[in-house]
Amino acid sequence: MIEVERKYRIINIAAFRRRLSHLRLPQSKIKRQIDTYYSPPNESFLGKPRYLRIRESIHGRKIKARFEYHVPYGRYAAREYEVAIGDAHTLYDILKRLGFVRELVVRKVREEWERGGVEIELDRVQGLGNFVELEVMGQSQLLALKRIDKLARELGLSDDDRAEGMNYFTMLLRKRRPVAYRRHYGSHSRNAR
Repeated sequence: MIEVERKYRIINIAAFRRRLSHLRLPQSKIKRQIDTYYSPPNESFLGKPRYLRIRESIHGRKIKARFEYHVPYGRYAAREYEVAIGDAHTLYDILKRLGFVRELVVRKVREEWERGGVEIELDRVQGLGNFVELEVMGQSQLLALKRIDKLARELGLSDDDRAEGMNYFTMLLRKRRPVAYRRHYGSHSRNAR
């Protein structure tokens, strides 16, 4: 599966929701997500443009979990390998016993909509702030970016709002573990995706 996305910082969630209301989209899905990132025992994924994580999505009393491995596929895209898991806590224990290193946990509340094949994800990320991700699955990067950019313009999002080349993991690592961030990413570099 190929995922193409752009991420935008937003300050005012209420103003963004008003823009969405003009599109007359169906009611959003709201869930909490906990992403726990790992490096394998024989190498660190810090500083490398790929990641391994367990994602828990909590919607009311319902919890779904996936084990994910993402590898870059162009500047704004990644090839995703995902497996649904029934018991995240057992997998946490297995990874620990196999020597995997837990690098960081990203917690967020996500609201989701869809318009014309583009997913709109409004994220309130603990320790980082508010973001909107526009995402298309399974298309060429060029075609997907055209669709994303068109919707971004409709929503009043500009290039100045983009969190270019940064994922939540890298942003949070830079904030919470600045020495590790500088060692692996450099003082001015940005992680692809």
